[in-house]
Amino acid sequence: MKLLLGKTDFSGDVAVNVSGKRPDITANLSSSMINLVDFAGDDKEKTKENKNRIFSPEPLSLSGLQAVNAKVTINAKQVKTSSLVLGKTKIVASLKDSNFLIKPLSTLIAGGSLNGNINLTASGKIAALTTDISLKGLEPSQIGDLKGKISGAKTDVTIKVKGKGNGNSVSQIMAGLNGNVLIKSGGGAVKGFGIGIANTSLLTMLNPMAESSAETKLECLVMNFDIKNGIATTNKGIAAVTREMSVIGSGTIDLKTEKININIKPSAREGLGLNAGQLAGMLKLGGTLAEPSPTVDAKSTLVAAGAAVATGGLSVLAKGLLDQTTADADPCASALGQKPATTSKKEGAPSAATKIVDTVEETGGSVTDKTKSLFR
Repeated sequence: MKLLLGKTDFSGDVAVNVSGKRPDITANLSSSMINLVDFAGDDKEKTKENKNRIFSPEPLSLSGLQAVNAKVTINAKQVKTSSLVLGKTKIVASLKDSNFLIKPLSTLIAGGSLNGNINLTASGKIAALTTDISLKGLEPSQIGDLKGKISGAKTDVTIKVKGKGNGNSVSQIMAGLNGNVLIKSGGGAVKGFGIGIANTSLLTMLNPMAESSAETKLECLVMNFDIKNGIATTNKGIAAVTREMSVIGSGTIDLKTEKININIKPSAREGLGLNAGQLAGMLKLGGTLAEPSPTVDAKSTLVAAGAAVATGGLSVLAKGLLDQTTADADPCASALGQKPATTSKKEGAPSAATKIVDTVEETGGSVTDKTKSLFR
């Protein structure tokens, strides 16, 4: 068989056996170019309706899983999407008795390599999905809107999840998801205010001098989530380190509602001094996966401000000293579970500086407690 559809070409062998209960298709195909843009269609209205969601609530068309049995192997030199060009792609897809399996799936993407498998099964109104994907060496600078806004930061992604959904939609499957998602990046640089949600409070937190700096140097970034029954949870599993700051985050993402509830704690690295982020104490990342919104935690800000007033500003200084004394020396390693989340620079009996810090903290403690009570 040889086939040309727009800019897409296929060639190879196809066999169809119709003697059984279901047609049985076997195909071994190769292609120099698969242009998915030609087959995308016009989904502007559907995109508009679901703009506030990442995972579609639309029912999946699973009836086709019962129509045929098939095994299709595709080897493509290039696969073009609206934002990426994939290289050297191999897909082996099999369908038998309502069980759809892609194994292996391999491709070269944005300077990195992706390998994995995907399994989708349907039984009545229940759809089950199992995914095991590993992406290594991804270069964000080669992806769509990030071009020219970020350099370096080679990224590895591991996704191992299982989910079942009563309702046969992607959103229902995500609501019952279990597993783990890990993202980790090495050194790189963010230029100006280049990245979506980071172009306000988050980027300023990572680099308090961002407005006057051409770029923010990123030493590492980790996002490590465990998922149970559709709730993605991280306990100090979010970490980012720049030349000026280190950031640790904890919280949840509800994959059913797609709501984000993550608290992010900044700390100035040694030698920078205090900053507004330390006074606020915490930045809250809320909103949804489609529209994340970083805001300063008002409760934390008022509590810190109340303690500062009570001690004439000494509690802010004490907090800064305490943060420097107990700061995690390697937040990214901690987020990966490689060592305890908090390490002390000095062991043994408390130093004189630590005792002073404790005394000042206690002085503002009563005001802090009263301020907290306003939010109960």
